[in-house]
Amino acid sequence: MIYGFTRHVGWFIVTTAMITYVPLIFEYNRETVFEEMEKLQIEKYIAEGANPAQLSAQGLTSAIAPSVLNK
Repeated sequence: MIYGFTRHVGWFIVTTAMITYVPLIFEYNRETVFEEMEKLQIEKYIAEGANPAQLSAQGLTSAIAPSVLNK
């Protein structure tokens, strides 16, 4: 009886964790790769002579640091 209950609870915990955390881990990894690619692209454009405002206008969100702390 205890074995069956423990097995049922364990199955519930494992499947719930897989359903919630596996997609989160994949999305985190995908976002990390995307940010690295964007940084490389920004470095390339800056080496070509573009300024951060131009890069931000092109949609490269990491080009300009937040100005919240500069006040």
